[in-house]
Amino acid sequence: RPKNGGEASACRIRVRAHGDPAAQLSALRKLCEEHPGGVPVFVHVMMPGLEVVVRSRGVSVDATAALTGKVEALLGPAALSIDYA
Repeated sequence: RPKNGGEASACRIRVRAHGDPAAQLSALRKLCEEHPGGVPVFVHVMMPGLEVVVRSRGVSVDATAALTGKVEALLGPAALSIDYA
Protein backbone atom coordinates (compact mmCIF):
# COMPACT_ATOMS: atom_id res chain seq x y z
CA ARG A 1 0.00 0.00 0.00
CA PRO A 2 1.36 3.45 -0.84
CA LYS A 3 2.41 5.89 1.86
CA ASN A 4 -0.24 8.43 0.81
CA GLY A 5 -3.02 5.96 1.72
CA GLY A 6 -4.47 5.85 -1.81
CA GLU A 7 -6.86 3.13 -2.84
CA ALA A 8 -5.95 0.37 -5.29
CA SER A 9 -7.17 1.41 -8.75
CA ALA A 10 -5.86 -1.42 -10.98
CA CYS A 11 -4.35 -4.87 -10.69
CA ARG A 12 -1.86 -5.56 -13.50
CA ILE A 13 -0.83 -9.14 -14.16
CA ARG A 14 1.95 -10.01 -16.60
CA VAL A 15 1.74 -13.36 -18.41
CA ARG A 16 4.66 -14.53 -20.53
CA ALA A 17 3.56 -16.28 -23.73
CA HIS A 18 5.26 -19.65 -23.27
CA GLY A 19 4.16 -23.14 -22.32
CA ASP A 20 0.38 -23.54 -22.40
CA PRO A 21 -1.09 -20.01 -22.32
CA ALA A 22 -4.68 -21.30 -22.19
CA ALA A 23 -3.90 -23.29 -19.03
CA GLN A 24 -2.08 -20.31 -17.48
CA LEU A 25 -4.98 -17.95 -18.18
CA SER A 26 -7.53 -20.46 -16.88
CA ALA A 27 -5.56 -20.90 -13.64
CA LEU A 28 -5.16 -17.13 -13.36
CA ARG A 29 -8.90 -16.55 -13.77
CA LYS A 30 -9.60 -19.12 -11.05
CA LEU A 31 -7.18 -17.38 -8.66
CA CYS A 32 -8.79 -14.01 -9.34
CA GLU A 33 -12.28 -15.43 -8.79
CA GLU A 34 -11.12 -16.74 -5.40
CA HIS A 35 -10.30 -13.12 -4.38
CA PRO A 36 -13.34 -11.09 -5.53
CA GLY A 37 -13.31 -7.35 -4.94
CA GLY A 38 -13.61 -3.98 -6.62
CA VAL A 39 -10.18 -3.58 -8.26
CA PRO A 40 -10.21 -4.02 -12.06
CA VAL A 41 -7.80 -6.55 -13.57
CA PHE A 42 -5.60 -5.86 -16.58
CA VAL A 43 -3.76 -8.82 -18.10
CA HIS A 44 -0.53 -7.98 -19.93
CA VAL A 45 0.36 -10.78 -22.34
CA MET A 46 4.09 -10.53 -22.98
CA MET A 47 5.41 -11.83 -26.32
CA PRO A 48 8.80 -11.22 -27.95
CA GLY A 49 8.70 -7.61 -29.16
CA LEU A 50 5.00 -7.17 -28.28
CA GLU A 51 2.83 -6.58 -25.22
CA VAL A 52 -0.95 -6.91 -25.45
CA VAL A 53 -3.04 -5.47 -22.60
CA VAL A 54 -6.52 -6.86 -22.01
CA ARG A 55 -9.01 -5.43 -19.49
CA SER A 56 -10.81 -8.32 -17.82
CA ARG A 57 -14.39 -7.07 -17.77
CA GLY A 58 -15.83 -10.03 -15.87
CA VAL A 59 -13.29 -10.16 -13.04
CA SER A 60 -12.37 -7.67 -10.32
CA VAL A 61 -10.24 -8.56 -7.31
CA ASP A 62 -9.43 -7.71 -3.73
CA ALA A 63 -5.80 -6.64 -4.20
CA THR A 64 -4.24 -8.39 -1.20
CA ALA A 65 -0.86 -9.88 -0.39
CA ALA A 66 -2.50 -13.33 -0.51
CA LEU A 67 -3.54 -12.80 -4.14
CA THR A 68 -0.10 -11.45 -5.01
CA GLY A 69 1.59 -14.51 -3.51
CA LYS A 70 -0.64 -16.95 -5.38
CA VAL A 71 -0.23 -15.15 -8.72
CA GLU A 72 3.55 -15.00 -8.30
CA ALA A 73 3.63 -18.72 -7.42
CA LEU A 74 1.78 -19.39 -10.69
CA LEU A 75 3.50 -16.89 -13.01
CA GLY A 76 6.77 -15.95 -11.30
CA PRO A 77 8.17 -13.08 -9.22
CA ALA A 78 6.89 -9.57 -10.00
CA ALA A 79 4.07 -10.93 -12.20
CA LEU A 80 1.51 -8.79 -10.35
CA SER A 81 1.56 -5.09 -9.60
CA ILE A 82 -1.05 -2.81 -8.10
CA ASP A 83 -1.69 0.77 -9.25
CA TYR A 84 -2.91 3.22 -6.59
CA ALA A 85 -5.02 6.34 -7.09
